[in-house]
Amino acid sequence: AIARLGSRIDIRVNGRYTEISVFALERNLDQTLTLLRERLFKPAFKAEEFNRLKARYRQELLHQQQLPAARAEQEALAALFGHQRAGRPSGGSPESVAALSLQDVF
Repeated sequence: AIARLGSRIDIRVNGRYTEISVFALERNLDQTLTLLRERLFKPAFKAEEFNRLKARYRQELLHQQQLPAARAEQEALAALFGHQRAGRPSGGSPESVAALSLQDVF
């Protein structure tokens, strides 16, 4: 429905904030915002989609662990903050993502 309107809704979540971007033609804005409200308040969490996204995100985290700059940043945060929340990766770890279940996001 969003594509038929020529609209786009992007929702990005970080451990510390949520960002929502809406792109729509002015004449389709009301319909697009209705679809946004539906996505926010009546989400359809399909198990296969959840598992696909979880696997993809876990692979991204594993890749990041191979990057020297990302590893250095994480080591610095751990040294500064220890086991406090600020000392852990804001996007989780491959292990924490693997442990997520669909019920955890409800």
